[in-house]
Amino acid sequence: MMPAAFSPASLQFLAENARNNSREWFRSNRAVYEASLLKPFQQLVKELTPPMQYMDGGLEGTISRIHRDTRFSHDKSLYRDRMWLAFMRRGGNKTEFPGFFLEINPSFYRYGMGFFRASPQTMAQYRLKIDQDEAAFLDLVSALSETGALPEGEIYKRNRYTGGVKEIAGWYNRKNIYLTHNRADVGELFEFDPLLQRLLGAFDELEGFYRFFRDAVMR
Repeated sequence: MMPAAFSPASLQFLAENARNNSREWFRSNRAVYEASLLKPFQQLVKELTPPMQYMDGGLEGTISRIHRDTRFSHDKSLYRDRMWLAFMRRGGNKTEFPGFFLEINPSFYRYGMGFFRASPQTMAQYRLKIDQDEAAFLDLVSALSETGALPEGEIYKRNRYTGGVKEIAGWYNRKNIYLTHNRADVGELFEFDPLLQRLLGAFDELEGFYRFFRDAVMR
């Protein structure tokens, strides 16, 4: 049996569901959601779990809800226009540990590794780890240029780095950090095996950074 793959119907559902913003519309189209989105995400989690747990036995795959939690948000939209899977460490506060992810929406998709919403305390531990292991961190940064992954995350306006290595400053001054591949060709989502291999390759290339981030917060 061929594994379930994303399709144009997957992206069309995300766009139309967010545009309609209606429980009635979602209920009447739930079968499309389950076949075109939920099933492919579940298949990816199944295939990714063994290699991800080989990398770190504490990693566990999860799939985002398509419903939004509007209790504490000014935006009262009921549904997201995107979905994602993530491999995070099971137990504890998941936002304080790095994790791997794939996110899709109607116009592009992205995948990578980093913190979801790291606290200032977590980022302080990350900066301390850089201070203590500067050479190791520079080796990771040097190798990253060959992968195509880019560092993202909001940057402090005021410089916090007082060292003399200019390559470190942009990494040091972030309020949050993740490394991502941003892909505009959503047609790449529609073939399961190439997508799976692309994710496996990218996650493998980011393992060194994952261990650096993880070790920083586990000290």
